[in-house]
Amino acid sequence: MGRSVVRKLLICLIFALVAIPLTPTSVAAQSQRTTLTFEDGQDGAVIGATIPGVQFTNTSGADWFYGDVRSGRYNAPYPLNCPDFGGVCAYAVAGFGFAWMGEAGGTGRIDFTAATATFFGAGFSTAGTLTVTAYAADDSALGSVTIAPNLRTGRLDRAEITTSLPIAYVLISGTENRWLMDDMVTDATVTLPPRPEPPEEPQEIEAGRAPAQVTVGVSLTPNIAVAPGEIATITLVVANRGRGIANDAILTLPFDPLVLSILNAEFSREGVWVSELGSGKIKIRTGKLFADGDTITITLRVRVLVEAPIGVQLIGRVLCDWDDEADNGDDDQRSNLPIAVTGPVNISADTLPLIVEIDAEQVAFGSSVFAPNEPIGVWYDRPDGVSVAVATLRADDEGILIAAIDLEDLDAGGGEYILVTQGIWSQVTLSGTFIFGTPTDS
Repeated sequence: MGRSVVRKLLICLIFALVAIPLTPTSVAAQSQRTTLTFEDGQDGAVIGATIPGVQFTNTSGADWFYGDVRSGRYNAPYPLNCPDFGGVCAYAVAGFGFAWMGEAGGTGRIDFTAATATFFGAGFSTAGTLTVTAYAADDSALGSVTIAPNLRTGRLDRAEITTSLPIAYVLISGTENRWLMDDMVTDATVTLPPRPEPPEEPQEIEAGRAPAQVTVGVSLTPNIAVAPGEIATITLVVANRGRGIANDAILTLPFDPLVLSILNAEFSREGVWVSELGSGKIKIRTGKLFADGDTITITLRVRVLVEAPIGVQLIGRVLCDWDDEADNGDDDQRSNLPIAVTGPVNISADTLPLIVEIDAEQVAFGSSVFAPNEPIGVWYDRPDGVSVAVATLRADDEGILIAAIDLEDLDAGGGEYILVTQGIWSQVTLSGTFIFGTPTDS
């Protein structure tokens, strides 16, 4: 199955989103999920039960700890140099903070104290094979995912488990305690700790050696359709993933003034401001973005005009201009592409649609909504509910991902598979289904 076929399918999907009559039953309702980034703790501090709603221990009762790669104590992050560990850093992290069990052995355990979770997801960087298993309160297994060794790949391979019964706890086991966890996501009732203030005196960097890397993720709620006269929320997450300081980032969000009006803007910290509003665009300046994961969240409330036509895309990609103290920068960085359109009613979905096509040898999949050159995690849920990590791929310079999996590599029997892709910068998640082989009775 060639790239041209999938490109045609992507075009068809865009037209379909505009043309189909949208109803409240078109897609599933969106659930509330919380992400723990572990950026808010001090290096070496105990996590344990400090985050209300969740507890981190091991099978011997020992606590987990916060890790911070900026301390220089860890063999991370890949691909930077770690001279204390003999060369290139081995472990991957998202940002600078992560969770780990310290020097303790045993099996990692995460308890959901309110027993309300039906979803668990997290990224792992590991030297050995890991098994992540969710359990009910009666100790019966609800689902399991295996993570293969992935050091020096730059990947955080994700384990994703969705269940119909409440998850009481999750166990993480391997042949050796040489792994870390980052960006944990759950729908359990969890109270996030406050984000720390950016450092007053950021670490010194060597000029010309440590460039910044600013990325922008955009989400829109509702994320499929918004009815005329209704209010929607646009969330921009701006992150500096490089090792140098970005002096300023200028964000430009284009919109049609005959479709949308901007009501207000909120920022996660002082110093961020709207520099221009009008002529079908809003410009926002962030000020300094410090190295190693400094993040700003911008929330815009917008109203779809009553007279707006049905089937019109609400917003386009956000443009980001930035420079850094290493004389580097980008004047054409673009975000992912939200697909929401105007519709008769508000509609949201847990995931966006992923184009999936199967032939005799491969299952091909693709989408054009990712950020240009964005790394993308890929996995599939087997007919028996077990999630299998595939790879971390990368979108092209237009934000398009087109890839395929050989059918002979599928790890299960016949039935319906759910193929999932998730942008690592944007966190946009897409899914599609396909049938392979002959379903087996369970």
